[in-house]
Amino acid sequence: MIERLKSLLNRLKDNGVPLVFFRDYATGKPSITFSMSVISFVLCVCAVIAKVNNSKFFGDIDYSECSNLLIISLGAYIGRKFQSDGKTTTLEKE
Repeated sequence: MIERLKSLLNRLKDNGVPLVFFRDYATGKPSITFSMSVISFVLCVCAVIAKVNNSKFFGDIDYSECSNLLIISLGAYIGRKFQSDGKTTTLEKE
């Protein structure tokens, strides 16, 4: 049992911990910024539904905090495509 646990920990150490991310449509690779944007958008939609329906199913979701998270996530997602060399800012080529 201990040997199996050691081999699992060594495998995770060597390969990294597998996490599920959404794939970016432009690059086809998993993207944490795209994943956070999707999750924060879903949270904002749930907050609006809870506020309109006065629903207790979603609990007390604060819409202003959800929108702040959405703005930060979208800013990080859009901002990672821009590169600056000090003089000009160019969009990353796909």
